[in-house]
Amino acid sequence: MPRDRDLISLLEAGASDTPYKPLYSFLDRDLNCSESLTYARLFEDARNFACRLQRSGLNRTPVLLIQQKNVEFVRSFWACILAGAWPMPCARPRGHKWSQLAALAVQSGASAIITSSAIARFMPRHQLEGIPVIVSDQQTGSTSPEEAGNSRMPWIRPSITADDIAFIQYTSGSTSNPKGVVITHANVMNNLASISRAFGCTSNDVGLSWLPLHHDMGLIGHVLQPLYAGIHNYFLNPVDFLADPSRWIEAVSKYCVTISGGPGFAFGFCARQTGQLPKSLNLGQWRLAYCGSDRISATTLELFAKRYAESGFSRNAWFPCYGMAESTLYVCGVRGIALSSVTGSRENYVCIGDLKDQRNDEAVVEIVDPVTRQVCAEGVAGEIWISSASVSPGYYRQSILSRYSFNQIAGSRPAFFRTGDLGFIRDGRLYFSGRLKNVIKVRGRSLHAEDIESLLQIETADLGLQRCVALGVQADEIDTFVIMAERKGRRRAVGAADDRQLERQLKNLVCDTFGVIPHAVVIVPSATLPLTSSGKPVRSMCLDVYAELIGAADPAGKRSSGKVASKQAKEVANA
Repeated sequence: MPRDRDLISLLEAGASDTPYKPLYSFLDRDLNCSESLTYARLFEDARNFACRLQRSGLNRTPVLLIQQKNVEFVRSFWACILAGAWPMPCARPRGHKWSQLAALAVQSGASAIITSSAIARFMPRHQLEGIPVIVSDQQTGSTSPEEAGNSRMPWIRPSITADDIAFIQYTSGSTSNPKGVVITHANVMNNLASISRAFGCTSNDVGLSWLPLHHDMGLIGHVLQPLYAGIHNYFLNPVDFLADPSRWIEAVSKYCVTISGGPGFAFGFCARQTGQLPKSLNLGQWRLAYCGSDRISATTLELFAKRYAESGFSRNAWFPCYGMAESTLYVCGVRGIALSSVTGSRENYVCIGDLKDQRNDEAVVEIVDPVTRQVCAEGVAGEIWISSASVSPGYYRQSILSRYSFNQIAGSRPAFFRTGDLGFIRDGRLYFSGRLKNVIKVRGRSLHAEDIESLLQIETADLGLQRCVALGVQADEIDTFVIMAERKGRRRAVGAADDRQLERQLKNLVCDTFGVIPHAVVIVPSATLPLTSSGKPVRSMCLDVYAELIGAADPAGKRSSGKVASKQAKEVANA
């Protein structure tokens, strides 16, 4: 395994040791390879672009990176690293909603924005306060003698240490505004080593990802990890995956992929596909199917394994894991599916990490009472706190939030990161039960929004819905919750009677399982619910949508009460 202390050394070593070995290959929607980058080609392309960035003075400064094409992303990302700049990968905003990203660019003090010509023409330059835009797929057209001389300036290797910033990784913002997580070279190198050990990576492995590369799972897991472990990685465009999830499975078969995965919803999409599977489909070489990011449903994984068993998929390939941007990516994981419950509860949860055999340089995980900061007893639920060399030093330009989030357990010396996740440890194994801010109170009972949503995701597969979100609100000063259900695609208009029937079905499902009835179920058209860059619902914004909808339904009375409910729920969530 490489022992380089920083990402530049890692890329230099790969270009020197295996210059002509393919590193990244990019698939079109027909699953044909449209372009490949060897180690040497990547280094050359990134270095040439890095020279251009250095001529623009981009060194030791944040640079916003917005690229839709995977090949342009990896070139631009590595160019920033080689230039000594700090890339901040972000998603292209939906439609014309650029205000949040423009605010992020200004708040972060970004010195430039790197993007493609296709995206640049839609940018609202008036909102960017003069931040220069560098178009990666266009060359500068300067012709003056001075500029022509500058264009021949060689690449200057940055002088960096392991503790210097490598990049700034924005959280998805599912429960709050996105935050810039500072990732140092030491953080990322430690995390890559942990992933490589946990996954048992060798140079014979083949990776495949459909994940957005601005997201930590796509960036760390399939851009940086392949370089560290010497793996050839294939990329499928996220849009092509969402249009037809079976493309992912077919690509795993076609290119003999051994390592691939994603959030639980991706396996759910594929498990619910209908029709005969191709007889040529062969998943026998898929030795590690990791699953993370969201609450993991054992039912979903079982449905997937059952559907693809005849194609060679093995249940032994399952690797549930746990991680987050604040820990670079990976915290822990475990082979196979194991279930357990919180003390005093019958609800089973999937194990996401075996902590018994953790090495000294890997993550320390504790379950902590978030109020007293005392470690919880075995089997008792609390907040998951983690400490490791992979954990970020803090949030970029947010010192107050950093002091709160990167804290200490009572009586201990090392700093821990407070994840905001709920879980418990039993027999040395970690289980995730939900988000601290997604707890719904109903008549004194505490329910996890994820539990309700997991049930509805499984049971509504044939009802024309693509996602359901459970939101805590107050009605008549009583804590309760509502369900917002979003239809699939651009379906034909349906009658009010059909909607009422569907609402009754969802209420009955929740009541039969949890013994509580939602205050309301609202059916909304496709693309109504606000989502993060990784496809999670932005709950605070979903509450605003709900408030607007009930206000529109009864402008005379319910509009104000709906907004009060939304405001109160958000105050509880942010407490």
